[in-house]
Amino acid sequence: MKICSICKQNKDRVNFCKDIARKDKLCHVCKKCRSVWGKTYRKKLKIEIFNAYGGPVCKCCNEKEICFLSLDHVNNDGAKERKELFKNNHGGSYHLYEKLKQKCFPDKNRYQVLCMNCQWGKKNNFGICPHQQK
Repeated sequence: MKICSICKQNKDRVNFCKDIARKDKLCHVCKKCRSVWGKTYRKKLKIEIFNAYGGPVCKCCNEKEICFLSLDHVNNDGAKERKELFKNNHGGSYHLYEKLKQKCFPDKNRYQVLCMNCQWGKKNNFGICPHQQK
């Protein structure tokens, strides 16, 4: 049994992730609290990134629903950048967001906020969102 440092509940050891750096080899936070913290942190990070790169609104169609928005590489070089940054590891959105935050949000002209529809439209239409062709 172990007490979670966030919820203060005494829980069975299977409710904690491994952490080899700790004396008991278990994380000090239970899996449930860690999951809640992670979701909250990722949402906060996403909003912080969007604010740094033009605000939480799609630059193309003005969509404002956060869950539909993502960071787009203006020059369509996202795959190349992820390959350089993360080598063989698969770095997803939040890994890139972390790197950009660590570097104090560089290259303001290299990234833009787009909704997923505009991003996929751009990807499948030779780098131009169908909204822009009208």
